[in-house]
Amino acid sequence: MRGLLTKTIRETWLSTASFALGVGLVTGLITYVLPQLLGGLNEFMLQVPFIRSVISAMMGIDMSDGLSVTMLLAVMWTHPVVLALVWAHGIALATRFPAGEVENGTIDVLLGWPASRRTVYVAVSLVWLISAVCVVLAGFTGYVLATSTLPADVRPALARAATAAVNLLAMACAAGAFAMAVSSLADRRGRALAAAFAFVAGSFLLNFLGPYWPPADALGFLGLMDYYRPALILRDGGFPARDVLALLAASAVFWTAGLERTARRDIVTT
Repeated sequence: MRGLLTKTIRETWLSTASFALGVGLVTGLITYVLPQLLGGLNEFMLQVPFIRSVISAMMGIDMSDGLSVTMLLAVMWTHPVVLALVWAHGIALATRFPAGEVENGTIDVLLGWPASRRTVYVAVSLVWLISAVCVVLAGFTGYVLATSTLPADVRPALARAATAAVNLLAMACAAGAFAMAVSSLADRRGRALAAAFAFVAGSFLLNFLGPYWPPADALGFLGLMDYYRPALILRDGGFPARDVLALLAASAVFWTAGLERTARRDIVTT
């Protein structure tokens, strides 16, 4: 196990560091810039109701009363760039084994180690989970540093931001676990990547179309975004136990399915 962990960390630390740096910079910049746009954005939303409805759909709450600083900063937690970076990191790492190893022709060497397939799967999963924590923590750090420049009377509560970060981590876990399940079925990493990205993109699309299209609203519970509501957390406080538990339960199901499929499948390299 130690050798597998060392090998996986050595192969993935640079990409994890790059994603963490990117997420930290993006969250910091968005959080720093958004409060400066508050007045003009509220006026623009009053003049263009469609924009208000788009922002409401993206954040999952009603914006008819306009944006406060806290609600505006919630945009960062649901910004497509932030979500794309978090999802891309998890999916990239989660599809390395077994699909990536099979495609590269290195699966025979890896499985030649004195360790079972389940042990390899668990080792890869541990590195993926730790790296996901690092990426989300980098985003949270960028948010905290940027909000520290705001006046104390409008600065959002740090505890609520930490809760939103936990919700984001739970969603990242579900996306990564789904990618591991898909990877366990695939012989080509590209196919696993495509299926995983289709899943997270579909989740985002269902969440966006839900307020406007009843079928999308009815199917919203199948997507990840239905259980990720940082705007409500920042506005109302409290811990979203139902949403986090649902995401973790989905993660456990996907991860276990991937583990069993990896352990039982026939692996043939060409």
